[in-house]
Amino acid sequence: MKQIYILTTILFFSFTNLAAQTVTLAGSCDSDSTDGDFNLSENINGRPSYVHSNNLIMIRWSGARWEAVVISDTSVIGMYNNANTANPPASSFSPWTAQECDPAGTFSGDGTSSSTLGINDVELVSVDIKSYPNPAIDYLFISGLEKEIKFKIYNTLGAKVQKGRTSNDEKIDIQNLHNGLYFLKFDNGNTLKFIKK
Repeated sequence: MKQIYILTTILFFSFTNLAAQTVTLAGSCDSDSTDGDFNLSENINGRPSYVHSNNLIMIRWSGARWEAVVISDTSVIGMYNNANTANPPASSFSPWTAQECDPAGTFSGDGTSSSTLGINDVELVSVDIKSYPNPAIDYLFISGLEKEIKFKIYNTLGAKVQKGRTSNDEKIDIQNLHNGLYFLKFDNGNTLKFIKK
């Protein structure tokens, strides 16, 4: 069991260090200059930015929302998305709004945040929310919650295996989960890891 746990831990830390590389835009209003691949560039306002292969357009976090802007004049915003995600949101997760021309197009690729847990979405946050017991056998309890909150449980491959709502010290039934490492992600962005024994 220790060998499996160590291997899983190594894989988890390996996956969290992988960086998303590409955002693809298709079907936008100005398909000649904006459609195509945007490649990972520098961090702007604490999040990754992506530059189009033509070096004219950039997708960046403004500090309040995601924007597709003209690099030479970042005040020209072609489209935007208000989702507060680690990477630009995929259109399937949160639609983009056209500002300069319509339609905004479809955002996809390994550089986008989507409704499933990506390897870049896991961020262990040090807060007062804790799970116990850990490892857990049949039930998991969460302490430190101020109100009822939605949660999702993901396995180490990033597949969602359970979802629900919980409140402080209320039990979460995990009897149907296989033994292993899991991530409990709350709607407020906090993520806890636990072991099902």
